[in-house]
Amino acid sequence: MARTPGIWNPLPYFDTVKDDGELSLIQPLENFYTQAREGTLPSISWIAPAGRVSEHPPALVSAGQSWVTGLINAVMQGPDWKDCAIFLVWDDWSGFYDHV
Repeated sequence: MARTPGIWNPLPYFDTVKDDGELSLIQPLENFYTQAREGTLPSISWIAPAGRVSEHPPALVSAGQSWVTGLINAVMQGPDWKDCAIFLVWDDWSGFYDHV
């Protein structure tokens, strides 16, 4: 899991994560790229973006798209790709109307 600042990482707010010591499993994003390259990704990786790539105003949607593309490309170029599923979800709805 990628370590992201403050409100961008929801995991510390889940009692089930807080109470069973899983917060220690949160890792810096750089580890994801290394693990993708080496084929040592954990069974599940939950990655939350930081503000500048979150696609929330005033961030650029294109910056978020480029960031996600980089994450997916890292997995595609590694040995785990053949056995991998990627679920890409957003926490918002109805488009990017507020970016205009």
